[in-house]
Amino acid sequence: MKVCAVVVTFNRKELLMDCLEALLKQKRPLDAIYIVDNASTDGTPGSLQEKGYIDDPDGSIKTIEDHGGNPVKIVYVRMKENTGGAGGFHEGIRRAHTEGYDWIWVMDDDVEPLDDTLEKLLRAAEKIPEDVSAVAPVRFFRGSLFNLETKTFDFRNPLKHFTYNVITEDDLNEEYFRVAAISFEGPLIRGDAIERIGYPDRDLFIIADDTDYAIRLQTYGSIYMISGDPPHQKGGWRWWIQLEGLLLSAEPGIP
Repeated sequence: MKVCAVVVTFNRKELLMDCLEALLKQKRPLDAIYIVDNASTDGTPGSLQEKGYIDDPDGSIKTIEDHGGNPVKIVYVRMKENTGGAGGFHEGIRRAHTEGYDWIWVMDDDVEPLDDTLEKLLRAAEKIPEDVSAVAPVRFFRGSLFNLETKTFDFRNPLKHFTYNVITEDDLNEEYFRVAAISFEGPLIRGDAIERIGYPDRDLFIIADDTDYAIRLQTYGSIYMISGDPPHQKGGWRWWIQLEGLLLSAEPGIP
């Protein structure tokens, strides 16, 4: 079984280095890491070169060793312009899917998974008694449960917000539980599901790309969140994620 990670970054090189370090510590080794750089201007390519992740700041494919001595292919994609999260994830997932990975682990650059996160996600995906399109870890932000993930969509009233029944700490009593939406902050997505539904909509740029993708994923199979020791989101929301929330409140009909 082939598993890779796709990390999208923009002008947060310090957080990116922490994220990559955490990925290289996974007890279940990754076969590859795709880094999609949305035309960062903060010296991200130089930092990646300095740390030995890449050889060419304009684009690079290089094999290094993780902390367990396992080979990991590092694919660095330098976008010509900032395509937003949607464009970055479209490009990274497209490249990884084309290479035939069975599972693709998707995240922003401010996610720092614990060393057994991937192992637990894969184990849960095998244990859940139905075909799943994706499994995602419960996340903590600044020490608290990140509880904007929702278990229910309701599109019947276009004048109301369509997300209901957000997750709570009570849900953590279950080993895993079904959800309707996930953020691109650590979901492990099945390659067969991507084959059916395609890639994230790059035209969305920064607004509801993950919500749209979650809705499409459920045409293949259910999405589950996994409890246990969660990864942490270190960097906080970018301004455009805050803006996304405002826009969704103002225009609840947008999926």
